[in-house]
Amino acid sequence: MNAIFYRTFPFCRKRPAPGVSAAERFSFATKPNSIDRTLAWTLTGLILFVLANSYPLLAMNIEGFAQKTTLVSGIIQLSSQGMTGLAVLVMLTCVLFPLLEMVGTLYVLLSLRLERPQRGAIRVFRLIQHLRPWG
Repeated sequence: MNAIFYRTFPFCRKRPAPGVSAAERFSFATKPNSIDRTLAWTLTGLILFVLANSYPLLAMNIEGFAQKTTLVSGIIQLSSQGMTGLAVLVMLTCVLFPLLEMVGTLYVLLSLRLERPQRGAIRVFRLIQHLRPWG
């Protein structure tokens, strides 16, 4: 499995320490089933992300009048009140970038799990690393 990973993502290779062969270094570098576990966590995160954005984030009950709001409806309200810049920032950092990160991670992990390098997996991996601070 390591050989496939480093063939797919050659920029992740590092020089072995002096006196240690590359085979020895990689023999203890990974945990068993690490790709499967990471894939399971990514799928779980994606499911929970969809559920979290589907249900109300805030519910207020004032004098019998109930108001429920989701993150997306809050973004729409910000935009309609003239705070378009803030709405775009909230949309990017709370919805779009985390979604792109999870879908991109899923794409890269499936490429590794199926042992078939997919086209563009390296670019997706680099994009994920670039978006990580924002998501």
